[in-house]
Amino acid sequence: YIPTQTNRPWRSADGGQTWTQGPDLGGQFFTGGSIFHYQQPLAADRVADGRFYLYRAGIVYRSEDYGALWTDANVSSRLPSSTQPRLAARPDAAGELWAALGAGGLHRSTDAGSAWNG
Repeated sequence: YIPTQTNRPWRSADGGQTWTQGPDLGGQFFTGGSIFHYQQPLAADRVADGRFYLYRAGIVYRSEDYGALWTDANVSSRLPSSTQPRLAARPDAAGELWAALGAGGLHRSTDAGSAWNG
């Protein structure tokens, strides 16, 4: 994925050979401004093909289809809200995700964002 100021990140499903612009994540999850302004709320799972994660106000959304559709991943395990989140997926472990939430602390999930420790 490539973040943009228009809230519509570009995505590739073939290792970067071709690119398509994804849905407007700002309109779906955020109001006002770019979701990527001073934030890194979007992460790609480098092991689980097509899986992406998006953080918004304590909720982690997960996509299994390269960002076309999103579902609430952490219904029973909410994270603290943060205005400058950093989300990262471990590059060698499917489903391991880290969230740095400023004063909200550092949190880890090993089940694709469903449950969190931190």
